[in-house]
Amino acid sequence: MRTSTLGLSVLLLFATCTTFGCVADGPQPPPRAQPRDISTPQGLRVHTVVLAADQYPVDTDNNGYVDTFGVNVFLFPRKDEFPLPIHAEGTLIFELLDREDRALVEWVFDSEQLRQARTRPLPGPSYQFQLSLLDHGSDRFRSMRVQLRCTFIPAVGEPVVANGRPSVNIGPTVERRR
Repeated sequence: MRTSTLGLSVLLLFATCTTFGCVADGPQPPPRAQPRDISTPQGLRVHTVVLAADQYPVDTDNNGYVDTFGVNVFLFPRKDEFPLPIHAEGTLIFELLDREDRALVEWVFDSEQLRQARTRPLPGPSYQFQLSLLDHGSDRFRSMRVQLRCTFIPAVGEPVVANGRPSVNIGPTVERRR
């Protein structure tokens, strides 16, 4: 009989806490601040392009050669005008360059394609693309490390080339033996 009385007491205590809620004694933390929407000033021009790219592409067609990699592009105005990345009207050009700076492959994305590629990751507005060698006919390159150059051509103003050129490894997924 004692066990059932103890069980009943625990059940009543649980029911009381869940019905009325339990409140901690003492000072409570301030309410959590809600994120605010930051409005972007109009008329900003792109001053800096920051490019991030997957270093190791994937082999989407399973033929033994890598063919597709992701890129993320951030467009920044001058720091004294606005500190965050922005979306802007224009065209993006990506080029895979060999060691002699010759373009092996080029992708061009117009204003409409840029609008479709808009995203808002944590750092701020950006553009995300999946670049595929298959878009240009073949992924069959010898194993090599190439550099990716990105140029933003604004609807108004001068072209802006990305700071830095990420390296990308293309060619066979494994060295093939003859």
